Amino acid sequence: MKTVRSRREEILDTALDIISSSGIQRLTVKNLARALKVTEPALYRHFTSKRDLLYSLIVMYGDFFSGIAEKTPASGTTAIDRVGGLYRELFREFTKRPALSMVLFTEELFRFDRQLSREVLSIIEMIHDTIEGILRNGARRGEVRQDVPSRQMSWMVMGTMRLVVTKWRISGYTLNLSREGRKAFSFVKKVLAK
Repeated sequence: MKTVRSRREEILDTALDIISSSGIQRLTVKNLARALKVTEPALYRHFTSKRDLLYSLIVMYGDFFSGIAEKTPASGTTAIDRVGGLYRELFREFTKRPALSMVLFTEELFRFDRQLSREVLSIIEMIHDTIEGILRNGARRGEVRQDVPSRQMSWMVMGTMRLVVTKWRISGYTLNLSREGRKAFSFVKKVLAK
């Protein structure tokens, strides 16, 4: 069954495409209206300002990332397998929609706006907390090393993920993100293992 996107989602996706391809400085109401083939006033029926649009974009993708975290199976696999599943799912989604990685790994986009920065930080913390919880439970079950706090190990997992995604973005999305992610996670797996 084909899902119908709302006009608001279409606007947000187009805004993200502009940011991804040309940078945030090229995201203007004029450029967005041109890309959508609508008038500028038509956009203001959905968003009061560019800032409102950016805030909505971050919230929408926060919900998206939350959904990915919830997809990670809660039982039946080891903690390392669960973290690997989260890696694969995020990289699969980034490959389908490269601009998604900009929301999670480009703090520069929003650093001059406190509210937007807080929203991006909450997404990063949600993913970090998910990974930390998985690792903490794995340590209790003896699947993950216990000599390093789960919080620090989860930062290492996210840092490795960020490096792979940054390398992929800088390459102009020419690297095979799934393959690079698998190689990086094979290292992470060795570090996490008991």
